[in-house]
Amino acid sequence: MLKKKVSVVIPVYQVSDCVERCITSVMAQTYQDIECILVDDATKDDSIDKCERLIAEYSGRIKFEILHHEENKGLSAARNTGIKVATGDFVFFLDSDDEITSECIENLMTLAQKYPDAEIVVGNTLVVKDGSPERVWIKEETPELICPNETIVDYYHKRAIPNAAWNKLIKRSFIEKHSLYFEEGIIHEDILWMFYVVKYLPVVALVKEVTSFYHIRRGSISTSTDEYTEGRDYGFIYGDMLHHLTSGRENKELNRYVNDFCKCYLKHKAMIPAYKDLHRRYAKSAWRYGCWYVYMVLIIVAVISRLGNPMGILKRINMVRRLMKGKRINYSKNCNLKIYNYVCSLSLA
Repeated sequence: MLKKKVSVVIPVYQVSDCVERCITSVMAQTYQDIECILVDDATKDDSIDKCERLIAEYSGRIKFEILHHEENKGLSAARNTGIKVATGDFVFFLDSDDEITSECIENLMTLAQKYPDAEIVVGNTLVVKDGSPERVWIKEETPELICPNETIVDYYHKRAIPNAAWNKLIKRSFIEKHSLYFEEGIIHEDILWMFYVVKYLPVVALVKEVTSFYHIRRGSISTSTDEYTEGRDYGFIYGDMLHHLTSGRENKELNRYVNDFCKCYLKHKAMIPAYKDLHRRYAKSAWRYGCWYVYMVLIIVAVISRLGNPMGILKRINMVRRLMKGKRINYSKNCNLKIYNYVCSLSLA
């Protein structure tokens, strides 16, 4: 079988402490028909200097190219730049503070050849925090192949398919056919991108072996963004999704995103008044499409948001909801009282 070419797209911005680890992991790939596109997003440190030195010393078959933005445009714009110049049959996004295993692309391409109808092949990810492994994203019980689209949607809404653009081998033709570019000017763009990807995805394959390492580090975009910017961008994301609910699938999508929206609503509504209007729009949509669980959650969250410490009430609501749905109540150590996680107890999956 003729080997397919893979375009690895890596945005580079202020990652001097870890970019060499990332680039070295690409150079170590056992699959060799690769072009690696580095997008310098006007980084101010010596990240690109380190990349250039590694490339100059490299003697393998992988082709490296460095593109430069004259000004910092953000992760989305850097990825879009990479997509537009990519020539591979597949595109693979890699963040410059992460790394991939030496057999990452090989394992993903093996499954892509096994299931040629799969538009995306998802690799498993090991989450590493402060240098210590925490968890993997894809569970062993998840099937290797998921189709048709409605089944993919169900698995995605159950969070069995990771909500991230990286560590996914994606047919470039699929991206171009559906204009699956990243919304520029926002953070957490993967959430909105995956919302649209899942609309069109007919077949997806999943690799159970770990193919990438996701490093949670201080100073990254996801850990260093101020609360106002985070709240503003989440508001845009959930507002856009609400405006583009998939016909015939509104109930599922409202159920999938309501707890994440409520988390943002409770965290940011005092700082960003627009959340109150967005909350009313969510409630109106839930009523319109008969999503009574969603409607109930939104109303209760609006009421308890006026209280000083809503956690105890939320915990009891979750207990009642689980009893109503016949689920076993289990408050593990991961179900903690941290503000960032407390609305997750309202999951309706």
